[in-house]
Amino acid sequence: MKVVAEKLYSLIRYSICGEALPAGISFSENDKKAVVSIARAHDIAAIVAYALDKNGFLDKDADEDIKDEELFAQSRVTTLEFFAEEVYSTFEKYGIDYLPLKGSLIRKFYPKAYFRTSTDVDVLVRKEDFIKAERLLKTELKLKEKQRTEHDVALSRSFLETVELHHSLVEEGKANGADEVLDNVWSHASSLDGRRYELDEEYFVFYHIAHTMKHFGLGGCGLRFFIDIGLIAKDMTCNERLKTLIDRADMGRFFSRCIEFSEYVMKGGEKTKELFEFEDYVFCSGAFGSIDNKAITETKSKGKGLKYLRKRIFLSYDELSMIFPKLKGKRILKPLYQVRRWFALFSKSRLKRNLAEMKGVANVDPERAKRVEKLFADLGIEE
Repeated sequence: MKVVAEKLYSLIRYSICGEALPAGISFSENDKKAVVSIARAHDIAAIVAYALDKNGFLDKDADEDIKDEELFAQSRVTTLEFFAEEVYSTFEKYGIDYLPLKGSLIRKFYPKAYFRTSTDVDVLVRKEDFIKAERLLKTELKLKEKQRTEHDVALSRSFLETVELHHSLVEEGKANGADEVLDNVWSHASSLDGRRYELDEEYFVFYHIAHTMKHFGLGGCGLRFFIDIGLIAKDMTCNERLKTLIDRADMGRFFSRCIEFSEYVMKGGEKTKELFEFEDYVFCSGAFGSIDNKAITETKSKGKGLKYLRKRIFLSYDELSMIFPKLKGKRILKPLYQVRRWFALFSKSRLKRNLAEMKGVANVDPERAKRVEKLFADLGIEE
């Protein structure tokens, strides 16, 4: 695994940083399968395919599926960018302030736009405009609701055309004290042309660190998160305004390790034992967290066996209110919403994943669970 990881990093450095591959490096068929498999799991396959192709490691016929990763990524990004413009144009037309987020902004830091794929368009609107914005996207762009939380709604009309509409950036207590800082987002944004806004540079980086921390604590986040961080924060590690935000949120240890790992991925260097443990968790995560990692974090917060099942099936009023905002202030309706959630929990679309998660909790490796618990403690990640 160590050799494969280093070969993967060398491909990333070639594509992202323009660094030549190490002299004498080779890729057997098994090596290629391994690095491409990991890259696909972490949604960075186009980055790896580009480096392999440019350095003559792909066979024209035998490796056609790997070469196609670039074309697929280009198609995904082009479709998503056209769709994003439709969303933004709708908000401009009807006078709604909006603030693009995540991949659509980070993409400009990459040497090629299609290296930074995304699954959706993320955009923030003011809370008072949220209902109107959602209605307009449904009526003007013919989007249908896909998923809803307390702070956002996902609307879609095809596999490659999904928008996640936010009215808040708070991470629901999953990133230490970040919510207090993120609750004041519009005061850290400035107006561009028309109704479009952008975040201050330090706040932009802070938000992505907080978002990474949230995913990391809920089951992990993939290599793409740390390539992002390496690109957007490379000149800001000594920025005092960013440091103040990080300290306010009690995210200092996590931020330092993110920077350390990002720099290793992009530049190489010495890998400490602590960095190895961090890397191991990331590699087991896939793009947005794995069943195995989530099982460990769930066991940590909910316990095992019947204790886990009870907490998984019977949510508290506060937990239900996060899923169903309409329940807030109507505690008497909790049993009805509990039943409604059970139907969703065991629906055909979610049953397979939920059963896999329950199986994962039952089969958690105690030794690995201890290592992850120590990792979280070292990073200052609160439960």
